[in-house]
Amino acid sequence: SALMLFFVARIEQLKGNFQKAVEIYSRCVKLQNEWKQIHNICYWDLCWCHALLCNWKEAATYADLLQKECEWAPAVHAYQSAIFNLMRIKDESNGNELKEKVFKSMECVSQLRKRYAGKTFPPEKLAVVRSEQYLREKISIDCLLVYEYLYVWNILALSEGKTEIIEPILNNINEKMSTIERKENFDSYALLLLLKGVCLRNLGDHQEAIACFKTIFEIEKQLPKKSYVPAHAAVEMALTYLRIRNTIEARFWLEKAKHDYDKYLIEAVVHLRVHSATKLLKKIEANEA
Repeated sequence: SALMLFFVARIEQLKGNFQKAVEIYSRCVKLQNEWKQIHNICYWDLCWCHALLCNWKEAATYADLLQKECEWAPAVHAYQSAIFNLMRIKDESNGNELKEKVFKSMECVSQLRKRYAGKTFPPEKLAVVRSEQYLREKISIDCLLVYEYLYVWNILALSEGKTEIIEPILNNINEKMSTIERKENFDSYALLLLLKGVCLRNLGDHQEAIACFKTIFEIEKQLPKKSYVPAHAAVEMALTYLRIRNTIEARFWLEKAKHDYDKYLIEAVVHLRVHSATKLLKKIEANEA
């Protein structure tokens, strides 16, 4: 059945077998037309699988489908389409056409914003802030936006141990870091350090990951007061120490993430990850007792 195929595809996705997941999700969509909800869930996962495989055109296509057919969070889907198309510009001949498409998608984001119980959920709020920044500053921050969104939705976590997925991402991050004037754009530089650290940890290079996160705290005073990067860096530092079973350092950084920062963008994401990491920490401590 379509539902069974969906779960098989999801298992492959969680294993990091993204190409296989794409094939099964696609079969799931073709198998039935009655349950559009299954189509939309498959489109959502296809979107991220293609993004991790750097199939930007396909990722944008599924984001466009979601925007047309799914009533949930249309601003998110418009933003996804924009950032995936941004990644296509430097590699495809129709650059001007893509830039126009990106601009139109970014313009739509704030208009499509929805509120639930009077509030915008964190990833959608980030999409609104970043789209407004893009329209205002008119600068190319392509891979920064894509990898940031992969991080916020916890999609980067699926790449753990997958060298063929992580290395292209790391190469793009390193290239972008070399073009950013650190003194003029500390927040973007710190965000790239955060993303680089997560990728290095996913490769098993824990000490290099820790070095990236530490650099963020070294430049913390130069960051905007409401930057979300330090709080997330503290969580990622804790998660990295948990990987190497250093529970003392892990607890310190979790407490720092929880208590030292507030009223920043996507704060709820940090609290969710702190809660999850704290449960893992307690489990490790119980096993070692």
